[in-house]
Amino acid sequence: MLATLAAETFTNKDWVFEPKLDGIRALSYVNGGDVEIFSRRGQLLAGRYPSLTEELAQYKNNFVIDGEIVAFDKNNRPSFEKLQERSGLTKATDIKIAEQVNPIKYYVFDILFLDGKDLRQLSLSERKNFLHKSISSSEHIEIIEELGYNGNNAYQACIDNGLEGVVGKRLSSTYQINHRSTDWLKVKGTFTDEFIICGYTQGTGGRKDTFGALILGEYSPTNKLEHVCSVGTGFDDKKIKQILSIMKPLQTKNCPFAKRPQGLDNPTWVEPKLVAEIKFAERTKDNSLRVPVFLHLREDIEPKKVKPKAIVIDPSVLVNEVSPKTIANEVSVRKTSKKKSKKAQLK
Repeated sequence: MLATLAAETFTNKDWVFEPKLDGIRALSYVNGGDVEIFSRRGQLLAGRYPSLTEELAQYKNNFVIDGEIVAFDKNNRPSFEKLQERSGLTKATDIKIAEQVNPIKYYVFDILFLDGKDLRQLSLSERKNFLHKSISSSEHIEIIEELGYNGNNAYQACIDNGLEGVVGKRLSSTYQINHRSTDWLKVKGTFTDEFIICGYTQGTGGRKDTFGALILGEYSPTNKLEHVCSVGTGFDDKKIKQILSIMKPLQTKNCPFAKRPQGLDNPTWVEPKLVAEIKFAERTKDNSLRVPVFLHLREDIEPKKVKPKAIVIDPSVLVNEVSPKTIANEVSVRKTSKKKSKKAQLK
């Protein structure tokens, strides 16, 4: 179940807010001591985090739980870059060292199955009750903190503590598999989204032997790959070398876009298999990004699922239980509120 992006927070006693964490979403299947952990893309994660796997294996009952795997920077704040440092490790000795110097925490926020019982059609409140009875906190596992129904206070507290923002969840909501639901709403301090790397331009000056900018795209609602923009900032030497080494084997003579974009001088195309997370100020009317900045690669995101994400202009429309038709009229893919844009600039 995925959250829809909302432009601003709200307060409603029928909802609960949780911190939005910058990590990897993970479903854990525990069956009498046997453990499998999967990313959103279906990648097996158990081998990467043996300490987490060992702690989950201590449970002798059967359940499926949902949560976020997070690593931390030197200020003890969630850091996706620190998490990425572990994602490429394959040798047992390297993983063992990383467990000590770069530990992770699994923040669990939902439970889908328990001892053969399907909990997905129960309300969030009921599922959380089962979750607290089934899981206890340990060194690498923690049930995510609930921040109450005042989304404004919860959001400010999270931003003040260096977190991404908040996720508001309707207490009566069921768990909707593989669906971006308006029963879960996320509000972030800055706009970020995933885009597909479709090529790159030739670098100049100090970057003449690497690349100048990444050419980004996303799939339209009709599954056509469309050009969005190029991003040439947010890279250090280490990131440039890493990304270039990954892109080179994917080079192709064929433009991956349904319609070849104009204004690109002799681009190098790559197969659309890499996903990048990009920070930006806003989306323009022509579907481009204003002031884009590269953050990191996202191997846990399936490229085919990289599409424009709806932004709820007025969350109160959803909170006040109006009809689905009215909700549809309040959802926009390209607009953001002035208030939210101002927060992003201040950030």
